[in-house]
Amino acid sequence: QHDARDVHELLDQLSRASPGLRRWVARLQSGARAFALNVSNVCGPAHDVTVLGAPAQALHSLAEVAPHHVLRVAVVSLADRLCAGLVTDPAAVPDIAGLAAAIEQEAAELAAAAET
Repeated sequence: QHDARDVHELLDQLSRASPGLRRWVARLQSGARAFALNVSNVCGPAHDVTVLGAPAQALHSLAEVAPHHVLRVAVVSLADRLCAGLVTDPAAVPDIAGLAAAIEQEAAELAAAAET
């Protein structure tokens, strides 16, 4: 329902109202409870690409984890593939390889279901 966008627009408008509200919004948005998980998706090239003549098999985007946050998932497309990059606080998510494997498994199952 675009709740996140609506909240972002509200905070943006509040920050323009006065210097005091601007400081309050900045503290609110940078607080430890702003988010625990952030997912971004970027449309990459719609066709196969090469790097120094070699075909690119995947393209992994990485996004930094902000202080007090746990996990960033950055998804980018490359031709007919989706590639996900995971960055985490290892103290909060010690088994990032397990999370990556689970994402791959679920994506494969979703793709198989879409083919039927």
